[in-house]
Amino acid sequence: MVEAFIDPLHDEAERHLIQLQNVMQAEDVFGITFKIEKAKGVIISLEMNAVWDDGESDEDVVRIRREYKTLWFPNNFTINAEFISDVRARFYSQRREDIIPFLSQWYNPNLAQVYEKVLRHTNMLELYPVRVFLMEEAPYTFTSRMHFYFKHRCSQYDNQRCIV
Repeated sequence: MVEAFIDPLHDEAERHLIQLQNVMQAEDVFGITFKIEKAKGVIISLEMNAVWDDGESDEDVVRIRREYKTLWFPNNFTINAEFISDVRARFYSQRREDIIPFLSQWYNPNLAQVYEKVLRHTNMLELYPVRVFLMEEAPYTFTSRMHFYFKHRCSQYDNQRCIV
C-alpha cells in the first residue's frame, strides 16, 4: 500500500481533490488500488525541549526541561490557522507576556511560574510537533513524512536567555 498526504489549502484545491476522488477512487494504478480517504481528525504529538546550548559543539547541550502534550485538531487547516500561526506569533519571543501564555496554552496552564524559572536558565527552545492523521479505515492512522521543527535561539538576545 502507498500512503500519501494531500492538504487542500483553498476552495479550488478542495474542489480539485473531490474531482480527483470521484474519478480515481478504487482505480488500479500500477497494480495498487487508488484510495482517497478524508481524515477524521489530526493529533499532534508535541514535544518541547528547553536547553542550554554552549554554542561550541553539538554535543554540549544541557536539557533543562522537556514537555510533552497531545493535541487534537479537526483538520490540518485548523492546525495551521491556530497552532502554527501561534508558534510564529508568540514562540519566537523572549517577552514574558508572549512566551509564558504560549507555553501555558499549549502545554500546562498551571506551570506558568515553572516555565518562567526554566526560561531564565535556557538559551534555546525546540518544538517538535508530529502530526498523526486519524482515519476511518485500516491502518487507522497516517503519519506524514513532512515534519515541522521550530528552534528559538535565545542566545541572539543581549541577555542570552529565553525570557527578559
